[in-house]
Amino acid sequence: MLSFAINEQAGQRRQRFLWWKISVLLVIVIAFVLVIITFLNYSNYRKTYLDLNLSRHLVLAKDLHQTIETGLNIGIKPAENLNLLPAIRDKINRHAGIRYIGIINDVGEIIGEGLMPAQSGLDWKKRISNTAADGYWQASNTNTFQLGMVFTNNFNIKAGAVVIGYDRITIENAIEHIRNKLCIDVLLTLGVLTFLTLLGVYVLTRKFAAELFEIANVIESTLGTAGPHQVVPQVLSESVAKDINDFTRLSHQLAQKMAEFECEISSTKPLAKAGGAR
Repeated sequence: MLSFAINEQAGQRRQRFLWWKISVLLVIVIAFVLVIITFLNYSNYRKTYLDLNLSRHLVLAKDLHQTIETGLNIGIKPAENLNLLPAIRDKINRHAGIRYIGIINDVGEIIGEGLMPAQSGLDWKKRISNTAADGYWQASNTNTFQLGMVFTNNFNIKAGAVVIGYDRITIENAIEHIRNKLCIDVLLTLGVLTFLTLLGVYVLTRKFAAELFEIANVIESTLGTAGPHQVVPQVLSESVAKDINDFTRLSHQLAQKMAEFECEISSTKPLAKAGGAR
């Protein structure tokens, strides 16, 4: 009776261990997949959002770029273009987040609106010279993204650049808000999936673990009983149950033969000793 209780407790521990081991493995896999998907979604959102803001300000820069080159085509320099400053002010007033818009000429002189970064004319000239005539540069600091678009004169020679600085903090805050939301969604999703996984694995493995425990008990008790125990056909499948029963029957027969052989050996030893004494 005590042995049966001990075996029953051991079987329950095995069932719990099987259920827990499978559940933890599945939860780890699910968590890993969720983290990878979330990271990819966040990276894609961040890149898309930054590109969207860059494209929006590129449109503004191209508009000013066209105004400047139109004036240069008829001999009007940016500083002499009466339409330029009103256009700059209009863009700053109409588009939130713009910190400054500046027009830099070929000698590094600046006209524009807003708090332009403190850079020397030589630095601006160097940046313009390092940028293709039909290209633009990007730069940033802790609170501003900078976009610079080069413009050319009638001879296709670089004559300066349009520089727009727009708010980085607002953009980063919007990205951070989405990141935090994704993290919360991942935790909630992982919690729900963990519960469903634990429940599902328990339901699926309970019967299977009980059948394995029954088979283990039959095999373990084969050698210590008068006759071999049998596994019912409903355990796993009829063919598996038949194979297990054949195995336990042969094992029991082998154990009996070995016991009989040991008895024969032990009974012949006293006779051998008696013959030696004579």
